[in-house]
Amino acid sequence: MNYKLLKHRSFFLLMQGSLVSLIGSMMQTFALSLYVLSKYDSATLFASILIVSAVPRLVIGPFAGVFVDWFDRKKIIVRFDLISGFVVGLAAVLYYNLGELPLWSIYALSIALSLISTLFQPAIQTVIPTIIKEKDLVDANAMNSVVYTISNLISPLIGGLLMSFSVIGVVLVVNSVSFFISAITEMFIEIPATHKTPEKIGLKSFKKDFVEGLSFIKNTKFLFMIGVMAFFLNFAISPVFSVAIPFILKKIMVIKDYEFGILNGTVATASIIAGLLAGGISRKLSVNKILVIDFIAQPLLVGVITFITSGIFLSFMGGYFVPLVLLGIAQYILIMIMTIGNVAINTSFQKLIPNELLGRVGTVMGTFAMGSIPLGQAIYGFMLERFSPWVPMSCSAVLLFIVVIKSYGTLTEKDASAPQTTSERSV
Repeated sequence: MNYKLLKHRSFFLLMQGSLVSLIGSMMQTFALSLYVLSKYDSATLFASILIVSAVPRLVIGPFAGVFVDWFDRKKIIVRFDLISGFVVGLAAVLYYNLGELPLWSIYALSIALSLISTLFQPAIQTVIPTIIKEKDLVDANAMNSVVYTISNLISPLIGGLLMSFSVIGVVLVVNSVSFFISAITEMFIEIPATHKTPEKIGLKSFKKDFVEGLSFIKNTKFLFMIGVMAFFLNFAISPVFSVAIPFILKKIMVIKDYEFGILNGTVATASIIAGLLAGGISRKLSVNKILVIDFIAQPLLVGVITFITSGIFLSFMGGYFVPLVLLGIAQYILIMIMTIGNVAINTSFQKLIPNELLGRVGTVMGTFAMGSIPLGQAIYGFMLERFSPWVPMSCSAVLLFIVVIKSYGTLTEKDASAPQTTSERSV
């Protein structure tokens, strides 16, 4: 990884602001989950909050990119961090006035922050290619991935510590302050103006620009193929991590909570290691080769995980220590490969997509890719109540193999992910 990028003032400030903002948000999400489970003792209520938080991203997400392309991205980033700080601050005031957070306020807070994030995150993603040279994009995206992973690791520790020694109100105050700090640092970022605001803002201009983004995806073979693959890959592989493995560890292997935490924490560091390696690997291998390795490795490793956690293997080993170690290694390798693949894909997108279209194309692609995850999780939950875990996991491995076979020709096509000429980009 090229650490000299941190000497780039605007990029450093962007990463610093993103780190502070992410830690605050993730810490609050973790603390709120503990608060809801402790106060209401209801997994259903907790799940409903997660679902409500996801709805704005799925419904509004595809359209948010048009606004990101229309307006000044620096102003979007700074103002929405300020709004987030104000909203969370109001929740803190409410808590200290009432002595508790009513359920309606938790729903309102979750929805508000989700709506803000729906516009904020695309703006952040589109800023990187406007302030970083094309040759440094891989390292910049890798560093952004590391920042996200570090936030994901640190946030539960801080949130749990604060909840152990204080109350949810302190978490809200700390998060509110983190948003304001993030906004202040982002004010000093120099971002080139690439947005194009229509002369007359209205439904007609919105529809025109939104359709332009869809047309660009449809007419760019590599983008369209990756979007379709991402939909099926997320559908098949995300539930393995979020549903099947936790179910196996807690219900079949019956490991202790601290063991579960150690395993998850250890496996999560794979994203950091992968981020540090992504730049060097991308300089030695083409995007196509990285994606071929990534997409072929996913079904193979899901198959390995299925075998390791199968009743036959567990019975043969006569204990859970060796299977647990092997499961951790398989997850570690899989996460590293997926992270490097994601960095390569993000970099390719930033090179392929014109800056003035980055917002609307990115949000449509992201929403489409992530929209399959809840469906996959629901199907896994249904199947795990009726079959052994190896059944849905085997189905995932088979589906992944089919997707790879169907897409192999496009993946190996020469220069499929290379930037297109201006004429090729016209829609």
